[in-house]
Amino acid sequence: MRPPLRKKIPKKRRASLEEPSEVVLIPEPVLNPALQAKIDYIRAKDQEFESISKIQQKSDELALTTQKLAKGIAMLTDDTDNVVDILTKWDVVFGVMADSDRHIASTADEWVRFVKPQDPLQPFPKKQRNA
Repeated sequence: MRPPLRKKIPKKRRASLEEPSEVVLIPEPVLNPALQAKIDYIRAKDQEFESISKIQQKSDELALTTQKLAKGIAMLTDDTDNVVDILTKWDVVFGVMADSDRHIASTADEWVRFVKPQDPLQPFPKKQRNA
């Protein structure tokens, strides 16, 4: 009489498993070497399948992480471009502020003046207000 190679899973437990036709191999040694070789081959393929499944799962996780990283880098690039745009316009901003200060210089005690690097360092003349 040959020992059983596989043990069928009862229907109660079978419903809880992912595949209803799943069969559990019994780890008992088999007397027939050809049959034992097939069992070893099946076990090796099962382990290979589990390894491939884990690799696929980790690959999916890596893809999601890479997508999140790409979105973050794109956002940083956009923010950096915005900062560059703002910083390149500071000359214009200070020019407008200087023009408005020249306009209200006769009525205000203090104002802001943008001095360009090529301008000589001279104080901005302050007009005296009539009392």
